[in-house]
Amino acid sequence: MAGRGGHRAGHSKWGRYPRLHAAEPGPLVMIVCATDSVEGTRAVAAAVAALVVEGDLLVLVGDLGAGKTAFTQGFARRLGVDEPVTS
Repeated sequence: MAGRGGHRAGHSKWGRYPRLHAAEPGPLVMIVCATDSVEGTRAVAAAVAALVVEGDLLVLVGDLGAGKTAFTQGFARRLGVDEPVTS
């Protein structure tokens, strides 16, 4: 079954992404996750993108080289953005 972005549900350009589930609805949900590769960061971002709804706010915080751009690339790809995502 194809999902947004033309990939099978549960899969992305970077491989299978983890299943994440949002906590109880409320004003703040924090997801803390560590990855060991750019592809892993993109996969986590794709899973997070599947949870967001219009009006949600995501804040990415990290040092230079922490993976904010890789996260944004995976997030955007899951939402069907085909244009390059750069920092």
